[in-house]
Amino acid sequence: MKNFWKLGLLPLVLLACTSAISCSSPSPQPVAQVPPPVDPAAIAKQIQTMDADWSHAANVGDVDKCISYYADDGLLLEPGSPAASGKEAFRKSWTGMVTGPQYVSLTFESTKVTVAQAGDMAWDVGTYQLTTKDKTAKTSTEAGKYLEVWQKQVDGSWKVAVDIYNVGQ
Repeated sequence: MKNFWKLGLLPLVLLACTSAISCSSPSPQPVAQVPPPVDPAAIAKQIQTMDADWSHAANVGDVDKCISYYADDGLLLEPGSPAASGKEAFRKSWTGMVTGPQYVSLTFESTKVTVAQAGDMAWDVGTYQLTTKDKTAKTSTEAGKYLEVWQKQVDGSWKVAVDIYNVGQ
């Protein structure tokens, strides 16, 4: 009878110990996701390529392509104008700049891209030339500089958060 009692209690004791151990052990912690390493040179090259494509779109008067580079909540800061934000404001500005009988050409070129250490922002400095003609077909060229602040979007694409330009080198 004593052995039966010991054998009957043994499974209960083992079950109690196993339950106590599993309840007291810490829950597994999720493994932290390590972001991929930032490659500033590759990001700078990507932004310079997008900037060159944007310049080409501007030069041929492709307004839709020009405004596609802006973030939805981006800002366009033009000389002598209020800050423009939103696709319709960008469309109005770019339409006035690169279409119409006065427009001849617009080109711009990135001269330096600096990438933030986290790899989620970059700023692009460059120069532009805007050529227009008056009613007598006499052309004039405005040369200036610009600063674009690019921001990496949730989907991994890059969009311009702030774009400002002014006349002069």
